[in-house]
Amino acid sequence: MMGAGKTTALQMLTKASELTGIDTDDAVEMVSGMNISEIFKIHNEKYFRHIESEVLATTLGNYDIIASGGGIIKREQNRELLSRQASVVYLKASLDTLKKRLQNSDRPLLPQLESIFNERKSIYESCADLTINTDDLTPAEVAEKIEKFTHIA
Repeated sequence: MMGAGKTTALQMLTKASELTGIDTDDAVEMVSGMNISEIFKIHNEKYFRHIESEVLATTLGNYDIIASGGGIIKREQNRELLSRQASVVYLKASLDTLKKRLQNSDRPLLPQLESIFNERKSIYESCADLTINTDDLTPAEVAEKIEKFTHIA
């Protein structure tokens, strides 16, 4: 989910090592030449999800770590790719924690946070090879748990 700590964990894991990493949201912005809010305003979520799927297909296998956008699991093809080609770590946070972390953000889907949370949580759980509850963890603790599970460092 947005606000769970994916981008922060990616930054910590790649900064402290020689690992390569990419955030799919950043890659979507590079490919499209627009920020995500602009993509949603000018085009729509379907267009965003299409680019996001293309980015996932081209980045898997080319980076040690990928922080995917929270909605990447909405498409079956993405879930299948992730299942075949990656260790999937679900950074889980409670709805209250997500609301606190995102209170000053301008994410386009933020107004629908609760419904998105309820819609996706079972999908996240079914895709995950490891679930880490981030509610009471520091970013460093989250990164450490990922390292231990994946043996990437």
